[in-house]
Amino acid sequence: MIRPEGRHGDHDGVRGHRTSRAPRGLLPALLVLFLVPVILILKVPTAITSTVPCDCQTCHTDPHAGNYPCGGCHGLPPATGSHGVHFDDSAPLAGIRYGDATNRSTAAAYIFDCGNCHSLDPARHMDGTVDVELYNPSAPAESLKAKNPASAAWDNNAKTCSDVYCHSGYSVASTSPVGLPLTSPPNPIPPGGSLMDSSNVILDNTGNLTYDPYTFTIARDYRTTPAWGTTGTYTTCGECHAFPLTTWEPGVYAMVGDSHQWVDATERYNWGHAYNMLGSGVPCATCHNSSVDHSGGGPYPQVQTATPPTYWTEATGPTYSAWINAYVPAPIKNRSVHVNGRPDVAFDTVYGYRYYNPYWGTNEQKDLTAATYDAPTKTCSDVSCHINQTNVKWGTPYRDEVTPECNICHRM
Repeated sequence: MIRPEGRHGDHDGVRGHRTSRAPRGLLPALLVLFLVPVILILKVPTAITSTVPCDCQTCHTDPHAGNYPCGGCHGLPPATGSHGVHFDDSAPLAGIRYGDATNRSTAAAYIFDCGNCHSLDPARHMDGTVDVELYNPSAPAESLKAKNPASAAWDNNAKTCSDVYCHSGYSVASTSPVGLPLTSPPNPIPPGGSLMDSSNVILDNTGNLTYDPYTFTIARDYRTTPAWGTTGTYTTCGECHAFPLTTWEPGVYAMVGDSHQWVDATERYNWGHAYNMLGSGVPCATCHNSSVDHSGGGPYPQVQTATPPTYWTEATGPTYSAWINAYVPAPIKNRSVHVNGRPDVAFDTVYGYRYYNPYWGTNEQKDLTAATYDAPTKTCSDVSCHINQTNVKWGTPYRDEVTPECNICHRM
């Protein structure tokens, strides 16, 4: 009997059963058994020890990436109270975490991550309570939260915060009496020092007057925050400090510690940058040009007119006499600079400063393109307003009746 040819050749001719060749389904099965462990080995990382779990993110994306869970379970930020004022984000941000104290503020918006006002411990998220934590000794060293004192607190009844760095300014708390500038003789001239003029007043090696030791104390001026949920524009820096910061005698002697504005013992006259030798006060944006703008946000008023600019007025009343300048709040230009944990000095190199003095008929444009400020020493250099003094240290004594203190800038 001749065996059939063709595809039936794999069978024994009796009911089509296979004979000695490998079964048809065995090869694919063997292939699967071989490939499965290979795929597992290539795709799933092996733990170093039995106590270390596999790294799921090697194969899967981070389930908390982007706006999840912050934006997956509730708004980012929640659309309640004053969240939008502290985290005004018009576009979703990736990587937001409960417990993060990062400051992501931009020029247009304050963006303070959750950990600035809530717990730094992620385990306290969704623990059944709303945790407001304004002080934590473990806060990152450069964070705004680290600048809050231990007294920073949330009043749940009034819905306000107190002693919070972001709602504060600095002030000079107290000073000791300040003597007159030293002269030689009887005092020796220090190494690198010199005499200012025929008055024999001693200058140190930076060109500043010398004095017997005196002390002053810098403190924070904390403002109680607006109640949580209060609405407002918050477009100026008036909520946290005055315009300009002002010190008074006898609490502060001779304007030491702060050169913004000092009111003398008569309480009729002020000195410093707000007064500026009977002329118009120096606008905030002249020296803080990176953080605030000139009034109205438009062209510099002093460039357009010879009259006192619109960003200051003479005020009368129980606090200010007609000779004391009171400033109009300055519009905030850049929120990321305005609240960043440090005072920023940036000179207006475009418009400079126009010194207008109606009593002397003075109307001078001062160029500030070469002016610089050294934060560690609090020293301004090459400021054309100071005429003959190259380096001026912020907070040095100044009194109108002490001639060398007047002449240090002008050398009359």
